Amino acid sequence: MHKRAVETIFGTVDVGRVGYARPGHESLHPLDASLNLPVERYSLEVRRRVAEAAASRSFDEALFDLSRSTGAEVPKRQAEQLAARAAEDFDALYEARRAAAGEPAPAESVVVLTFDGKGVVLHREDLREATRKEAERRRRQRERGFGLGWRRSSSLEGSLPGAVEHRVLRLDQHRRAAVRRSGPVSIDHRDMLPPHSVTALVQRRPGADRGTMRCAVSETMTVSQHRWSRAEYDRAVEAGVFGPGARLELIEGAILAMGPQGSEHFTGIELVVDALRGAFGAGYRVRTQGPLAAGEDSEPEPDVAVVAGDARSYRDAHPTSALLVVEVSDHSLHRDRTVKQRLYARCGIPEYWILALPERRLEIYRDPAADGYRSVSIHRANEAVAPLARPDAAIVVDALLP
Repeated sequence: MHKRAVETIFGTVDVGRVGYARPGHESLHPLDASLNLPVERYSLEVRRRVAEAAASRSFDEALFDLSRSTGAEVPKRQAEQLAARAAEDFDALYEARRAAAGEPAPAESVVVLTFDGKGVVLHREDLREATRKEAERRRRQRERGFGLGWRRSSSLEGSLPGAVEHRVLRLDQHRRAAVRRSGPVSIDHRDMLPPHSVTALVQRRPGADRGTMRCAVSETMTVSQHRWSRAEYDRAVEAGVFGPGARLELIEGAILAMGPQGSEHFTGIELVVDALRGAFGAGYRVRTQGPLAAGEDSEPEPDVAVVAGDARSYRDAHPTSALLVVEVSDHSLHRDRTVKQRLYARCGIPEYWILALPERRLEIYRDPAADGYRSVSIHRANEAVAPLARPDAAIVVDALLP
């Protein structure tokens, strides 16, 4: 008799059921399917309530209401993971709809914003304590990151919807002459720092300094996305544009911020590194979150990459390929399965692993092509795998999971 705990709206329920086991295979429990039990600890109803509550208020408030109205106990970190996984279903839903209707995938996303010029003014003293501290932290971060001619407008802060950030744009003497005429003017500041390449309508306020222009949101606002080249990105990094400690990567011309690492994620990276160093041995380098020159417009920083050579082999330039790339995924699972998977395949990387922490399994992608990998296999904790370049080095998946 095998027991497992399931967190339900009535509290923790211990379920005993008969299991059928065989060496080298995952145990089978037929009663799990009969009772419609989830693979993980939390029931479907608990997952639904957490996702719906987190969509309308903070996680602290959502978990407080959950514990008050049900018997379920969900830690905050697990609640964040449940909500993130539920949100990923939207992409799959719309992709399935497009496929069923025979519609082609859109070339790029288009966002249309309209405003009535009013909005709701937010006062700092009315914010929750946690929200106020987070706003203060972001304000200090902006002041450090946008010191080269950019600062946040305090007079209208909070009066516009969150999708638009109201900024004050300080122009240099060369551009002041272009904005001294009356009426709105169009300014393309792709060559300014930070280079967001946004073309916006701006208008000088009466009585304001002639070099200070305030962004005005009109009935329609067109935002064009500047696609960075890898050469531009490398020059910006060397010049210190992004500031010390910035965790960024260039993916298909877009600069993306990498979220902070949790303890489980970092432990997973260390376990993968230990296993691959033992498997590959001398003559190979197991790099941790190092840049990879993946084409003209991409420079990802995979969690783990195995390359040939030693520490000095890539002193003058980042490696352009790898024998094996591994992403340890929690919140980034959807992006790692789609965007990163296609990117690594186009680079010709022969093997790509995703250590999916929420599902506690290893996904192996092989046979790269222009639109992604053709071969995908899934391996559970008790299974053994081996890299293509080291077929005799068996690694048990459980040794990789934190």
